Amino acid sequence: MVEERRADDTSHMIEDHLGNGWMNVPAEAIGALTGCEDIISEDYTLDDDGEYVPCAPDPVLYWHADYMVEVPVELWSQGREVIFKRA
Repeated sequence: MVEERRADDTSHMIEDHLGNGWMNVPAEAIGALTGCEDIISEDYTLDDDGEYVPCAPDPVLYWHADYMVEVPVELWSQGREVIFKRA
């Protein structure tokens, strides 16, 4: 069973990439009907009101599709590979 964890756990683990234009994008910000907290993109930005807006004509998102059975932070801490699939 997957333990409860905070969404920023993954952000912390991929901080080097998130600092280069990648960001976590909440599912509700893009209208996704998923409980996945690990959705990332380099095609979104925050506007002055803190809303997520696409900064590319066809924004690309990646998500951890196995979020119901795996926690990326746990896999990385074990030296295992984590795959984010294109949404």
